[in-house]
Amino acid sequence: MNDYNDGKIYGWNGGKCPVHPNTLIKIFYRGILSSLDYKAKNVYWGHCGGCGDIVAFQVVKEHKCTEPLVVWANMYDNGSGYVYKSEEEANDAALHNIDRRAVKFIEVR
Repeated sequence: MNDYNDGKIYGWNGGKCPVHPNTLIKIFYRGILSSLDYKAKNVYWGHCGGCGDIVAFQVVKEHKCTEPLVVWANMYDNGSGYVYKSEEEANDAALHNIDRRAVKFIEVR
């Protein structure tokens, strides 16, 4: 993943959001002369071919996560799995007639 937090303006051809969803960004749209500031999660990063397409962006303020993302997953021998926000939710939703492994995932962000 690229680090876009250097103050440069980057061209954009559509796709998935390239920064943390809560990062404050300046957006440059096709066919619109001025740029606007948004949180990255509040804009459409894909392209439709119209004047609302993002053609460039610039990070104004990087979002710094202070808490790690923690999720719990019920993994079953048949290959299926389900993700939950807490260990309690995972235990409550467990399919008791099938062997499972409860797994804790931590993503340091």
